[in-house]
Amino acid sequence: MLLDLVPCHTSETHPWFQASCRDTPNAYSHRYIWTDCCWEQPQGLPFVGGEAPRDGCYILSFFKCQPALNFGFSTPTAPWQHKAGSPATLDTRQAIWDVMRFWLEQGCDGFRVDMAGALVKNDTPDQAYTQAVYRDLRERLDREFPEAALVSEWNAPRHALGCGFDMDFYLSWTGNGYHSLMRSYDPKSKDTPIGPDRSYFKADSGADPMHFLGEYLPNYLETCGKGLWCFLTCNHDTVRPRFNLTPDELKLAYSFFVHHARRSLSVLRRRNRYALPPPAQQRGRLQPHRFPHADAVVRREKPGLFESEPEKLYLPVDPAADAPTVQAQEADPNSLLNYTKAIIALRHSQPDLQARSPLPGLFRSAGLVSWRIAGAACCVPSTPDMKNKPWSWIGRTASCSPTARCP
Repeated sequence: MLLDLVPCHTSETHPWFQASCRDTPNAYSHRYIWTDCCWEQPQGLPFVGGEAPRDGCYILSFFKCQPALNFGFSTPTAPWQHKAGSPATLDTRQAIWDVMRFWLEQGCDGFRVDMAGALVKNDTPDQAYTQAVYRDLRERLDREFPEAALVSEWNAPRHALGCGFDMDFYLSWTGNGYHSLMRSYDPKSKDTPIGPDRSYFKADSGADPMHFLGEYLPNYLETCGKGLWCFLTCNHDTVRPRFNLTPDELKLAYSFFVHHARRSLSVLRRRNRYALPPPAQQRGRLQPHRFPHADAVVRREKPGLFESEPEKLYLPVDPAADAPTVQAQEADPNSLLNYTKAIIALRHSQPDLQARSPLPGLFRSAGLVSWRIAGAACCVPSTPDMKNKPWSWIGRTASCSPTARCP
């Protein structure tokens, strides 16, 4: 069991921050990043000023409720900026370590680290000072909790896997390789995708996987043996893939993530195992499945996971009359739920599909990117004209001896 560790910020109601807001110096005065005057606006950083007894503006991670903890600056340019590694920033690091140690002593197995790459402000291009923080924390873990795991929300495997993380999340950022696979449409889309959908796994998109491969393979080659780069089907920041992909398209996408993304673990968000229909764009904040039958979780015929009235639920339920239910998904042998279970079982049964198995040779030939796993030929179309060919025809083409190694 991994807990979510948020080292970049706390809530504005946290006792640390409430103490830091006081106008008299105390042990928490430098736990957060403050300017020396409420009229001194930090350049290039989000901030709030004029809301605390203390004369200063405080820096944010993103939202007003997220005051940034002080891990320092790589190159301070103002008196109020502490150098990374200075005593004030080391106190913050120790406080985070105390939190980690507490939960590890309670029995947790490690942490998923939120916004892992955002500790030190104005860091170097390779985020050297932020990496130094995690190397220190990793050394402490290795001494006291050597089996603890660290997973980063960073999307920078060259950094994360080199400074103590066991895994890094491959995040779907607009324009990156992963984004081109499932979410290559206008990010301003609300109820339906705006404009052309160029996602590779969209059957009629005419897209190819070369943008993804061009990003994925160099990262794989540089981090091989250091850790795993993990695919996410969805998280709280991304639109659910069912927003634009059909259940059949999702099956193909999940097969790729679970079976063919080597040196990786596929993190399948539990809610995404169900064929949640639009409007699924709600970025992971909609309960996608309903229990219409009484069981250990739901005692009445109510939508969602809990018995509360709909207006009291933190996560809303899908209001559609034909919204998918767990019972129906379990009963349907062709459901996305049962398909996902089957491909996970297949991965567990095949040594060639394990996370630490070697990356097979990739070849590009006859409009395909192909490789061999467990003695079988596997392929994905690499040119638009191949996207709508019958899979049996593609399979026969893949059995030919490819000659051009994929770049």
